[in-house]
Formats: sequence, structure tokens, C-alpha cells
Amino acid sequence: MEDAYIIQGGKQLKGEVKLSGAKNAALKMVIAALLFDGKVILQNVPRIRDLDELLHLFTELGATAEFIEENTVVINGEGLKTNTVDLLHGSKIRSTFLLFAPLLKKFKEAHIPNPGGCRIGARPIDRIMNGLKELGGIVDYDHSTGYYHAKLEGKTHGTYTFEKPSHTGTEFMIMLSVFAQGTIKINNAALEPEIDDLISFLNEGGALISRDNTSIIITGVNSLVQKKPYSIVSDRNEAVTFAVLGLITKGDVTVGPIDPKLLDVFISSVKKCGGGVEVVGTNKIRFHYKGPFTATKIETEPHPGFMTDWQQNWVVLMTGTGCFHTS
Repeated sequence: MEDAYIIQGGKQLKGEVKLSGAKNAALKMVIAALLFDGKVILQNVPRIRDLDELLHLFTELGATAEFIEENTVVINGEGLKTNTVDLLHGSKIRSTFLLFAPLLKKFKEAHIPNPGGCRIGARPIDRIMNGLKELGGIVDYDHSTGYYHAKLEGKTHGTYTFEKPSHTGTEFMIMLSVFAQGTIKINNAALEPEIDDLISFLNEGGALISRDNTSIIITGVNSLVQKKPYSIVSDRNEAVTFAVLGLITKGDVTVGPIDPKLLDVFISSVKKCGGGVEVVGTNKIRFHYKGPFTATKIETEPHPGFMTDWQQNWVVLMTGTGCFHTS
């Protein structure tokens, strides 16, 4: 059965897990690397299929991108030779429309297919494209080809307010605004830590980006150059997955490295339902079974609330309580 996993359960899981880099940071950061002059080195990059597809797409566009170690990638966007993303490759991944930022920087015009990725309900990119328009872009969508066509005359400038906070939309607007003429303010921006990781990465390369709660202020610069390799933040979703595996098997699992503050609401929920939690040092968290769990009510919210991505793990954890509520 080569296409199946056979799992023999019934055993306590115990031990320590070294977390991978965050998928939600890595996919965006490798695209942002194309904004830099010269090569960019990213560390703690997760080895996932979406990332392999994205790096292959980079080479199709003329850039260079390769793993030089297990979790270290080198990217150089100076060789970009086309402003059109291939339909077959581009439609496989949700994040490919972010390529508008580096392609518009170099060519002032770009053609990108409607993004692919998982289909978990309506995930329109209209409000993201509206942000591009607000900053001086011209955007058209051709239903017959499935392509977005965008132009950017001169450098971006202005202010944009999201009607609803958008994780990927906020990242897109940041990347699009790095080379602005003057200052751009993004209001009602998302608060996810992966966005702050992207900001840190760009700022280390010479960008001028600051956050004021739900507003992000970007002062344009002329170029970005990496001075030292950048390590991507650990994956919160992976941490929660292993935590639940340890708790539900009546085991004892420590995860890290990760800032415990990134899991505050999850840690609080584990304690509320009767699970054991202990912060170890500054960047590890121990989750261990203490006794039967108590039913809990969870409501998912944007960061810093309980992540939607954690809900399915929490349902599994709560199956032994007799009743539970999620929304």
C-alpha cells in the first residue's frame, strides 16, 4: 500500500520535537526575496510541496532558487526574464499572485493566473487587487484566459484600508509598498506574527517598515540588500499539532524553538480543559497529560485569538470529553 499510511496507535507519545519553519511565512518570504538586489539566503525553510513548486516556478521566470542545505534556500531574482507566470505552475499555489510585487518592480507590468491552492470556501482576492489599484495600479481580469493583468505607472504612494483584515493581503501590500515614493499607510492590517516576521526580514535588508497596532507604515527605499542570512519563524500550527498528539495519547511532548507568546491563547485553552503546560527556558513548551479533559467552548478569531487552523486539532482533543463546542 504505497499510497497509504498505516498507523498503529494506543501508545503514549513522549519526547521533544524541533519545529519546522512556518509555511505561512516561508511561502511569502521566498517571494519577497525576489525584491532584493543579489542573492538572499533563508534558513529554517520547511521542505513542503508548495515550496518546491514555487522555487521551480522561479527558475521558469529566470531567477535562481535552490536548497543548499536541508532547510536553507538561496534565491537570486536578478535574472528574471519574463513578466508572465505560467498557467500550469501558477494555478497550483495560492500565493503565486504575490509575484505581482517583484514582477511589477522589474517590468512595471505583469500577467498572473488566478491563484490555486486549497478550496476552503470563498477566498476572493478582490480586496487585495483593490489595494493595488489604490496605490496606482491598473488591474484587469480576463475570464477567457484566467489571467490577471496589472500595470504600475511610476512608484506607488498613498493609503489603503482593508474592509476586513487579510493575512496574505497585508503581506502583499507591504511588498508592493517597499519601493514607494514617500510613505504608505496600510490600515486595518492583519496582526499575525508571520507578517511581523516578513517585516523583520525586509527591514534587515534596508526597508523602512513599522507597525502601529493595526496600521503599518512603509517609507519607500530605493533598494534592498541582504547583509546576513535570515531564519524563518517556527510554525505555530506544527507546534499545536504535536501538542495535541502528546495530550490525547496521555503523553508528554516538548516543542520548540518557539516564542510561547505566539501560543498564549492555545496554552490558556489547554490549561482550561485540564491539560498540563510548562514553559521550558525561553523558547520551548512542554505539554503533558494530567487527567481527564474538561469540555470547552472555543471560538476561532484572527490573531491573537484562537486560530481557525487549530480548530480541527482541538476537536480531536475534545472527543474524549463527551461534549464540546466550536464556532
